[in-house]
Amino acid sequence: MTEAELNIDYLIDPIQFIFPAIKCVHVHVSELTRNNSIKNRFAKLFDRAEFPTDGALPILNRKVFKARRVSIREHPYVVSIRRNVAHYSVGCILTKNVVLTVAFPLIKVSLAELSVVVGENYADRGSMLHTVILIIEHENFNPFTLENDIAMLRIFEDITFKGSAKAIPLIYDADLIYGRKAFVTGWGRCDRTGKELCLPRSTRYTLDERLDPMLRTVTFNLQFENKKYCSLYQPNEVSLPPGMLCLGESRQSNPAMPCLAVPGAPLAVGARLAAILSWGFGCCHLKDLPLIYTDIKYFLPWIDNNLQVMRNISKAYLLKLFQAQRAFILKEWLNFTRVLPAKGYVQEQNKHMMILRVDKELAKFLGNVYDIRDYLFDGELHNYKTKMYAKLREISAIESDREIKSQQLKLWFKKQNETLKPFINENSDTYFESTLTEADDEFEGDDSIEEYHTI
Repeated sequence: MTEAELNIDYLIDPIQFIFPAIKCVHVHVSELTRNNSIKNRFAKLFDRAEFPTDGALPILNRKVFKARRVSIREHPYVVSIRRNVAHYSVGCILTKNVVLTVAFPLIKVSLAELSVVVGENYADRGSMLHTVILIIEHENFNPFTLENDIAMLRIFEDITFKGSAKAIPLIYDADLIYGRKAFVTGWGRCDRTGKELCLPRSTRYTLDERLDPMLRTVTFNLQFENKKYCSLYQPNEVSLPPGMLCLGESRQSNPAMPCLAVPGAPLAVGARLAAILSWGFGCCHLKDLPLIYTDIKYFLPWIDNNLQVMRNISKAYLLKLFQAQRAFILKEWLNFTRVLPAKGYVQEQNKHMMILRVDKELAKFLGNVYDIRDYLFDGELHNYKTKMYAKLREISAIESDREIKSQQLKLWFKKQNETLKPFINENSDTYFESTLTEADDEFEGDDSIEEYHTI
């Protein structure tokens, strides 16, 4: 190669190196310009509020931005949880009589005020109110940190499955959600863009909000957890313990991102329930952060155990609770409409709550179980019911240990009979029963049961 050719190569190489760099800078600058123009365009639509006081959890504001209007037939698992007939929260159908939602909106809400409407596009309509007969709240739910923010509702009337009302299966433990498309669906406020049709409503619980009764959904791709923006919760002294998922984009990275900040809204991935919306700083803030969801995978053992208990509780078991709840609602209505209040039952001194047949099954739930009795007589029966369930669980554990001991003794006798056939005791069953009775002394089963009857 000649000296002239070397000089030409020396001049060309830097030029080839510089042009891609100029192109990258140009693309970066154009992206920043685009983001700034979008921010300026939506500046009036977004709130300039900063993160709440350090250590305080930002509660969802039910705001909606660029959410798409959908039919309930596209997401037939979504239900409207009503409070005194008005829309209050969002849930999803697990079985024909079980609805899953978050626990936070249900704090200090009387069971008699709650009902569920399924198969409706609009949150202000419904042909049937399903009676909520039980609330099962996670036993470790913390209303201050929102850890374990999950609850089950048992409804008395079975849901009739159809095109607009279907159960959603739970995500498998081995399923991966990242890299897939997710749908978050529910009812919130009117869209902030003002371009979407909205029929504003208001309730006694949301007097300062313009609620949109039409069902809406947002769609986004689940990338690997956005640590850059999810980590911004930590400087504000807010931690994300196991059971919480930080998902979605940040307004700082994508000013035009859609959002739907509705408590209890289900997040579906691959037609399976992956999470339910719990809390977060957003949406419609200039500095939105990704929202926080309750992770269904983490709570699969809790859900599976309680669904198994639910299967053992029939309508007949719940009939007395249903009748008591209807009578309580009627009494409240009479008190509201009559000049003279209706006479109700008076709790007599030294008279305890009657133990129902269903209580033994209800004590098997993992979590805090609420029924109409927890709200009668200004909550006087709640403490007694809590102690009663604790004792029932203790007795159940004793009986379980006794059953294990029984199985072990049966196996031991079977092995002895196989190995020592010439010395088989013809009265082995009698001997087995007497041995089992002696084993009971270790568990003090009789004393515990007697103590239970004298609570």
